[in-house]
Amino acid sequence: MRVIEAVAARLDQPVKMAGNLGIDLPSSGLWSENQIRNAIWRCIFCRHGSECAEWVNAGTPGVPGFCRNREFYLGRVRDAA
Repeated sequence: MRVIEAVAARLDQPVKMAGNLGIDLPSSGLWSENQIRNAIWRCIFCRHGSECAEWVNAGTPGVPGFCRNREFYLGRVRDAA
């Protein structure tokens, strides 16, 4: 997979992960634009891209322990409650 394809494949993962947590990332208002950008960059540079893709595409609830955005997502779930 070329670099551009690898990056493109990861761009949707933060949105899907948030969706698995019941949060509509684009319209939730829980994140600032800068926070979303940082979460996306953490996903792009994560070494667990394939594992994460399997996780989010399966609709598995929760956030995996290897996720670089784990605390970020879980903090937002607490904030939304």
